Amino acid sequence: MSGAGISREGDRRILIVEDDLELAGLLQATLEQKDYVVDVAGDAVTAEEKVAKTRPGVLLLDLCLPPLNRPECGLELLRRCVGTYPATKVIVMTGHGERSVAARSLELGALDFVDKLSEADDLEVVVRRAFARTDRENAASWMVGPSGPQDQPGRFGMIGRSN
Repeated sequence: MSGAGISREGDRRILIVEDDLELAGLLQATLEQKDYVVDVAGDAVTAEEKVAKTRPGVLLLDLCLPPLNRPECGLELLRRCVGTYPATKVIVMTGHGERSVAARSLELGALDFVDKLSEADDLEVVVRRAFARTDRENAASWMVGPSGPQDQPGRFGMIGRSN
């Protein structure tokens, strides 16, 4: 696996949610060449089931999904995933003319957005940044612990006494 450490939840798993199966296959092959474990879902229902089962580290999300093929379908899936699985970082894939919807997705909790037809290197940079963010969040929670530094006396607290 490339460069960064392994995240606890995602283990470099990516779920691509894209109804254009040819494009999804191309994205899958590109990311698998970079040593990511990639799965594909062609609609929101299947995507939600796969997220619940596999807890991918990154969700690459097309917004215009069946049955309506409108951004609202993808935005609703985004809302549910961010609320239920906050460790999964969502990257919205945009098509031509979808910048305003992509900006709205950031307000709803998406980490980033990328053009569907980006170069492979550009896509990997965005994905790598998402996993790096998860790694930083995991490291911070490990240092602090579930109830703060006091749950592990002496670990990062005061060593001596002050008079």
